[in-house]
Amino acid sequence: MNQPKHYIYDEDSCRFVPVESNKRELFLLSMSLWILNGMVFGAIFLSLISTFYATPAELALKAENDFLIEEVEDSKRTMTQLMGQLDDLAAQDNEMYRSILGLNEIPMAERNASMGGARAPEMDLSVAPSTAQLLAEARQSVRQIEQRIRIQNDSYEEIKRYFNTNSDKLKHIPAIKPVDNVLTSAYGMRTHPVMGYKTMHGGVDFRSEIGSPVYATGNGTISSRRYAGTYGRMIIIDHGYGFETRYAHLSSYVEGIQEGQRIERGDLIGYTGNSGMVSGPHLHYEVLRNGKHVDPLMYLFANTTPEEFKLYQELAATDHASMD
Repeated sequence: MNQPKHYIYDEDSCRFVPVESNKRELFLLSMSLWILNGMVFGAIFLSLISTFYATPAELALKAENDFLIEEVEDSKRTMTQLMGQLDDLAAQDNEMYRSILGLNEIPMAERNASMGGARAPEMDLSVAPSTAQLLAEARQSVRQIEQRIRIQNDSYEEIKRYFNTNSDKLKHIPAIKPVDNVLTSAYGMRTHPVMGYKTMHGGVDFRSEIGSPVYATGNGTISSRRYAGTYGRMIIIDHGYGFETRYAHLSSYVEGIQEGQRIERGDLIGYTGNSGMVSGPHLHYEVLRNGKHVDPLMYLFANTTPEEFKLYQELAATDHASMD
């Protein structure tokens, strides 16, 4: 195929004459144009690749970042659970230990003092703003947990010091479960199982078979041992320091136990039964402080785990009927 010819106008001859081209120069010019076009299109191609596709190293780094973010999220969820457990410990500390011992409660505002909200994340160009915020919240949660643990430890140290200087009083405070059975009915307004109407249930009920052992919950003196109408066979212990406990619906008393007898915590005093007005065999247990009924649930701390205490609280919130 013939190469196309190019012409120029020759003023001397007043006509167009063909241009004689150097083949070597034409080849070099063509190659230069091809190379230049290839570089331009190559740059465009690489730009598109880098925009829509990542290198293996970048993919590995992204996977690592995603994993670390998920780990931080998981740690944050765990810390939230720990904060909930610390709330439970704080409530138990205030409502049970400190209240019973007569120590001032530590308000939640004080327990949460110096915490505030999560601080604004510091500018870090190496991470995205959302990631920086997540890390800031995680650091704040750690600081909160450290603060709460320190305050709780200080509270326990105060309780320990109180115990060391008031050991005799603490021996008289009712502090254990009177039976090794499950609590089935809580303190408060409950429907009477026999009469059918709501009335104040001044104690807690422990379901048990007839003849289960009943123990004194603190040191004291037997102030009454008698059949008390709807309460059936009942024992009352005066613990001093304003405390009194009652054990009702017994099937029998321990042989030889008499009014005026000195009792120590853990002594066997009687056996469970169904005497009096009841829906079934159980122990009805009451605690009085300065002549007024109080929730016995708050006086089971010596042999009740935090998990059991929480279950009893849930029962109290959902229970609607008593056994007596």
